[in-house]
Amino acid sequence: MNGEKSIGLGIFSKTFSGSPDVIFQKAKLLGFDGLHYNMVSSGLPALPPAVAPFKVDEILLAKGRYPLDLLGLSATFNLIHPDQSDREAGFASLEVLSKIASELEITMVTLCTGTRDPQDIWKWHPDNQSKEAWIDLLSMLERCILVAEKHGIKLGIEPEFGNVVNDATSAKRLLDELQSPMVSIIFDPANLFEKAKSPEEVRDKIDQGLDLLGDQVGVAHLKDKGQSGVYTSLGKGIIDFPFFLKKLSEIDFSGPLVIHGITEDQIPESLTYLHPLLEDIRK
Repeated sequence: MNGEKSIGLGIFSKTFSGSPDVIFQKAKLLGFDGLHYNMVSSGLPALPPAVAPFKVDEILLAKGRYPLDLLGLSATFNLIHPDQSDREAGFASLEVLSKIASELEITMVTLCTGTRDPQDIWKWHPDNQSKEAWIDLLSMLERCILVAEKHGIKLGIEPEFGNVVNDATSAKRLLDELQSPMVSIIFDPANLFEKAKSPEEVRDKIDQGLDLLGDQVGVAHLKDKGQSGVYTSLGKGIIDFPFFLKKLSEIDFSGPLVIHGITEDQIPESLTYLHPLLEDIRK
């Protein structure tokens, strides 16, 4: 992000309503460089058991009309769900989506590390800290890595405060134990805490986290929320984005920036806040 290097700005496809063609058009007209795609935007479940070829063609046609980079494909399932059959269903969808990603020339499929909570994939459970949960996580990810290698894609892993990998330290441990070039970290400051006491606390998490993970961060997410944990437009919450972008520059981050966690109506306000910050980085 130093010098005149171009900074790719993307957004989650499911932020927008409409068909793939409409979604690509909206994102292009708003000046985005790319989309992180979710199959919900094609009228399918986020984790489909199968994807008809015409659904892939719809995405390719939309991309042809409104050229945007496809920055990632969501394949989020609970990697350590207490029910093994639930994990296997998610893994089967990962195989389907990894093939689709390859066909669409998407280089990263994104995951979360999961929780022992059987109902809510984002809810903390005390058993997340158990040795057994960590073993299950490594076992599932080793299988996921084989799928990624088969299709020539990377796996994006995002630390989440409710998941077994919930901070930069546990993310670094995971990378060190997996030792795979197929795994990269997605860094989202808003996902490192449920509630925060102050902007200083959040800046510390950003500072320490990026120092620890360094060039193993492949994607940065831009999402804002207040101290109480409610998500909001960029610039309205507790995340210090000037600090975050400056810190990304200091570690020579070269991946895309992807907005999410906002509604379609909140996009203009968020872009009005963000564009001057990106201009400063470009300079």
